[in-house]
Amino acid sequence: MARTSGHLYARNSGEQALRDYIAHAMNFRRNNPAMWRGATSMERFNVDGADVLKVVKADAQTGNRVAVIFSDGDVNLDLGEGLGNVAVKAWVPQFVLLHN
Repeated sequence: MARTSGHLYARNSGEQALRDYIAHAMNFRRNNPAMWRGATSMERFNVDGADVLKVVKADAQTGNRVAVIFSDGDVNLDLGEGLGNVAVKAWVPQFVLLHN
């Protein structure tokens, strides 16, 4: 039996994309306190036939606000609040900083 070093090396472009996405998600969580201690609100709606779930987390201590958006179809979603549009790919959660 042997242990690995814990480092994962991508063998193809799909594995590299997954590794990059996970690294992005973990960095987003680390840099935004709302992700781990924020109050949560949810909104479900339909955009061009795709079911969308928008989860907003807000940390009262720091004022940090983030959104995690899930969709079962590719959509462009207007975030409002002067934030513009965000492209959300089907089945890939999108992390968005609303306010730092």
